[in-house]
Amino acid sequence: MRCAPLSLILLLGCGGSGTFGGPADDDDATVGDDDDSTLGDDDDSTPGDDDDITEPPWDPDAGLDDLLARTFRIDISRIDLSLDFTPGADTVLGDATLTFTMRPGQTRPLFHFTPFEDAGDVITGLELNGEVLDPSADLLVTTLPGSTQVVREIQRDVDPEAEHTLHVTFGMPNWWEDADPGWLFTDVSDIAGDGNEYLFPTINAPDELARHAIQVRVHSERPYTLLGSGQVTVVPSQPGVQIWDVDTGREVASYTVLLVAMPTNEVDVEERVVNGVPMRVASIAPPADREQAFDDAAWVLAVLEQDFGPLPMPALDVLLTTEYGGGMEYYGGTISDGWALQHEIVHMYFGCSTVARTWRDSWWDEAINIWYLWPNSWSPLPFGWGSDIVSGRTPVMPAFDTRAYDEGAAVFEQVADRIGGRQALIDVLRVVRDDHTFDPFTTADLIRFIEAETGVDLSEEFATWVYGNQARAAAIPAAAHSSPTTTLRATLRNAGP
Repeated sequence: MRCAPLSLILLLGCGGSGTFGGPADDDDATVGDDDDSTLGDDDDSTPGDDDDITEPPWDPDAGLDDLLARTFRIDISRIDLSLDFTPGADTVLGDATLTFTMRPGQTRPLFHFTPFEDAGDVITGLELNGEVLDPSADLLVTTLPGSTQVVREIQRDVDPEAEHTLHVTFGMPNWWEDADPGWLFTDVSDIAGDGNEYLFPTINAPDELARHAIQVRVHSERPYTLLGSGQVTVVPSQPGVQIWDVDTGREVASYTVLLVAMPTNEVDVEERVVNGVPMRVASIAPPADREQAFDDAAWVLAVLEQDFGPLPMPALDVLLTTEYGGGMEYYGGTISDGWALQHEIVHMYFGCSTVARTWRDSWWDEAINIWYLWPNSWSPLPFGWGSDIVSGRTPVMPAFDTRAYDEGAAVFEQVADRIGGRQALIDVLRVVRDDHTFDPFTTADLIRFIEAETGVDLSEEFATWVYGNQARAAAIPAAAHSSPTTTLRATLRNAGP
């Protein structure tokens, strides 16, 4: 994520506005008892008990499977893509094949592809399962309900049980020439909710994991360097064309796929093996910054390996800058200012390989990251503190709440306090990673994982901390809260990809 300047954040015990649950109901003036069958109260003398009706468990993910299926519709298993880039040309040419199945109950496919805001129709060819379609007549451009996402709906129903292929050819405006002449690069922003759907057809959702096999062809006599996610291989080619294959090697979220093609003489490129990890740095920063980047990577990789195991990617590609405003994590790569590099590397473990199921659940990878990198920086939450970091957004709205950084880190400090300290939480997170890497999960799932490992049920607390459920806060014993505080030390705040 793109990081903003250091800051000091005043924490005011903000109340949430969630709608999960509600206060006990009663039809007379006696608190806590009941003369009827209202859930959660009682008409005998046993506090909190009910003679005839049991309140169902609170489930913040109720209906989520159906919502995601209706919203995103397809489940992509593989994206094969080629990009032809000619520096100085008006257009980048693309050829993509998506292999997918339909999500439960769905028959009409759709996909995200918005290569340029005002570009008009850039699709030059469209085939569904070998049937040639007319892009102007057989695609409906619309916006997902409850989201700002622009999607293209194919005006065909398909077999809901079969595997399908969608072949798209396109010519997108070469806006990179205006931003950085001669460069081609991903520019993802998870805070804005922008993914790689401007670069190739995909589904922009955290749980949409697909293997990406990409060939980049640069048509230029000038030598180029390419950074990418996974395995990057130079392909022998004819003079005037430079070709690379980029293969993620496994299913990853599309918005975590890195591609950067740049003139070699505009960067300083250095390769080293750092803590057993092949690391390549293409730097437009001063030499001292590049050396510091290698040192910072060595430290954080050693600590992460000790706590969570080896880097879950085959290599680490870094575009090191000085004016990016922070950084953005990708699968096995980052575009980053040096001061944010360690933060982005932590995201290789939490964010790129341990994956949130929905956009609103992606708060926890930022919160864990900040909490982990800056120990002893977070005070306990004030008594009764709550927020709607999760419930303030729908599961299908791209991007997440930036309170995830500071307030989210404080939440995990509170979790550590409840389960036995910092090392206890690190131990739990290691088990979560071991059991659920590349297996997307929600905040509610994470609460259950913590309870399974520690025996501590924090569902009531999380209902208030991140779901904004003040009605349930009254049920939390006072002993569950630590001493109040008025400030949180925010030593690192991301503000973009």
